[in-house]
Amino acid sequence: LQGDLAQQPSSEASMTEKQRTVAIALDHTGGEYVFNWAMEEWLRPTDFVLIIHAESVHTPLFINLPIPAGGMMPSVSGTSHMAFNAFSLQDSKQELEEFKKFVTPFAQRLTAAGIKFDAILVHGEPRDSIVDACEHHKVDGLIIGSRGHGAMKRAILGSVSTYAVQHCSCPVVVVKPKP
Repeated sequence: LQGDLAQQPSSEASMTEKQRTVAIALDHTGGEYVFNWAMEEWLRPTDFVLIIHAESVHTPLFINLPIPAGGMMPSVSGTSHMAFNAFSLQDSKQELEEFKKFVTPFAQRLTAAGIKFDAILVHGEPRDSIVDACEHHKVDGLIIGSRGHGAMKRAILGSVSTYAVQHCSCPVVVVKPKP
């Protein structure tokens, strides 16, 4: 999806502002609060917004249980290519429709505000996909949400926002949900 409604500069100051490319990572669980914060606190009419929606591709795991001398030692390996082989054309059409439905309210608000935008759907591990998209599109900043997992869940699941802060070459703003 792309927004083409360009807002006319209302003052000399806005005519001299550099256009920033601001990425906003949105997911189904907390996209609205992140987007609302960005609209209210961060975005300028001259910005170009890149909405990034990452879908996990769950890779099949193959568990090999060799029995070495001295006992059993499981090893786990995954293969990402198999997940793509199992992904049918019908699935991708349905996924695209779901993506459009998810992004449309955000696109409408950006259009109403006169902010140019693009929206992309990326596949893979969300933390890697978001960072890669930011690098590929050479964004000036990333706005991402924090789910507020406790230390235990964060240690087990990892944190997409923490990973982005550590690996993005651009500044990253982490927006926490209001209590």
